[in-house]
Amino acid sequence: MPRSSRIAPADRAGHRASPIRPIGAERLALRDAYVEALDAYRRKDWAKAFAGFEDCLAVVPCDAPSKLFVERIAQFRVTAPCSEWNGVWSLLEK
Repeated sequence: MPRSSRIAPADRAGHRASPIRPIGAERLALRDAYVEALDAYRRKDWAKAFAGFEDCLAVVPCDAPSKLFVERIAQFRVTAPCSEWNGVWSLLEK
């Protein structure tokens, strides 16, 4: 094959790399809302975190991580974690 021929780059497994696509405005909005909501969650600002994750779901209604945090915050509103809580969520059932 002549050197002037162009071949798409391949990864280590030999698959051709797909072209890089720009991230859409929807995903950027989700990212920005998620970052703010997660920061509020880690500060135990449940109202701001809940509103932030609801904003995420307004952008992408099927966003599983946002749905999960909304459920957790709803539980924390009923029973707040102890003051020493470090953000770790322990699963109690399978």
